[in-house]
Amino acid sequence: MEPLSPSLETYLEAIYVVRDPNGVSHTTAIAEHLNVRKPSVTGALRSLAERGLISYQPYRPIQLTASGQRLARDIHRRHQILREFLKKVLGIPDAIADQNAGTLEHHISPLVQSRLVAYINFIDTCVEERFVWKDDAGFTCYGTGSDCSDCSYTAYDSKTNST
Repeated sequence: MEPLSPSLETYLEAIYVVRDPNGVSHTTAIAEHLNVRKPSVTGALRSLAERGLISYQPYRPIQLTASGQRLARDIHRRHQILREFLKKVLGIPDAIADQNAGTLEHHISPLVQSRLVAYINFIDTCVEERFVWKDDAGFTCYGTGSDCSDCSYTAYDSKTNST
């Protein structure tokens, strides 16, 4: 299957985000979430259904297929990671971080994603903020403060160090 365009990824993520307690989405909720008109949503829904990512019939609730659920969850996870990085590391305000994460999420590799996660986890843990990136060890702290007790903490999972 051909990769999804950033636009279709955005629609798939919106379907995932606006699901109701029964696990279905509605065209109106998707349109409101994305601030677009319903005809735009309908065109995207048809395309996603043709790719087997959603179950869709006009005027009926939309449901993600198993493969659509996996892909939407991955897209949403990338969005969350980028939003947290922009907010926590760069100090970007919520609305701007969310908007930029929505653009960037379509263009990061698994390696970049894993390093962003490692970095976010690391800065959440390292009190002294005396750390460096080492290819074989990840983000490593060499702090000497009383709070970190020379922990030499490594926030890196070698299993996710792939391209």
